[in-house]
Amino acid sequence: MNIKNYVIMKMKKITSLLEKLELTPQEVVTDWICRGEIDLKQIQIALSQKQKETVFVTSKKEIDVGMFLYSDGKVSTTYTEGKSIALVLDINQDKGTMLMMCLHREILPFSTHSFNIDTVGLKSGMNATHFISQMVEDADNASVEAVQYCLDYSDAFVEPKQAFLMTVDEVKALEPNLIKICSALHAAGISNGGFWLSTVAPLEKDAEAVNAQVAMFMPDRVSIQKEYASIPQDVYPVYELRFSRLDLKN
Repeated sequence: MNIKNYVIMKMKKITSLLEKLELTPQEVVTDWICRGEIDLKQIQIALSQKQKETVFVTSKKEIDVGMFLYSDGKVSTTYTEGKSIALVLDINQDKGTMLMMCLHREILPFSTHSFNIDTVGLKSGMNATHFISQMVEDADNASVEAVQYCLDYSDAFVEPKQAFLMTVDEVKALEPNLIKICSALHAAGISNGGFWLSTVAPLEKDAEAVNAQVAMFMPDRVSIQKEYASIPQDVYPVYELRFSRLDLKN
């Protein structure tokens, strides 16, 4: 018999006994608290911990945007610091993949030098990230820290060179999921979650081209802000994950 069933069995016996004594569990607990036999603060702590109990999904159908991936392949509705490694941003049922945002981050500038690499025609963040890296390979004293961090990033579900920075269009495509995404970011302590994009397209027609733009997940919207490459910013790589790699029963 597992612990959960054992506790349920014991609770049923206690409840049955209390009924015979014409007492409710609430009355007994209240009496214990009044007499100092139970510390109310400890009860509040226990209830708080119970509310934070990690609940894992057991079916692909249960997975939704805003859930967290763990290093053992389980997907949970609950964020656990130090154990949750990625956040579900989007789900593509046709491809059987999910767009994941890594929760491990670095605070890095997009680049330490001035570049004008136009990636407007590239609709894929994966392609744009690799394109930027390729364009600066032959440049003297050139480096693109944010891009390189994504290309070097790896964990149980990410092969090197598979993580990337999204384009502005890809970020805007997440707008229908914003409420769930922002709620999850807040749960993970990322209240001002933002990351460098791999585009250098200016926001306005007459605006001077810049080396990177940053997408900020605000409480109710995505804010695309023009920033210069030398300003450090949180970098959260993203990647595609196949359902088949998850630890699910179904």
